[in-house]
Amino acid sequence: MENRYKLTYDIKKKLITNAKFVQGSVLSAILEITLKDNGAIVPLVGENISFNFRFKDGSINRQSSLNGVTILNALSGVVECVLEGLWVPGLMKVEIFSTKAGSELPMSTFNIMI
Repeated sequence: MENRYKLTYDIKKKLITNAKFVQGSVLSAILEITLKDNGAIVPLVGENISFNFRFKDGSINRQSSLNGVTILNALSGVVECVLEGLWVPGLMKVEIFSTKAGSELPMSTFNIMI
């Protein structure tokens, strides 16, 4: 059963709704994020988005378009990430990166609970 969180994340305000997922969820925990910059939509045309998931134990899981990240609507700034695995309980730091023309830039960081 899918556990989807639809979130809006403003990279200037750094606020996000608390999201909680169940430990061990594999390919059923989904983050659908609309990215904004001070209230304005962040268009993702021509960009690749990736996520770093930093677990409490120090391990990192990186996901990109090769493994679970899809831009659902580039003009509206909507990206989806199907989480590969949630194996460490506790607070997890999520970092979003944007790559355009070979240059990777960190966009934002937020936390979710497992």
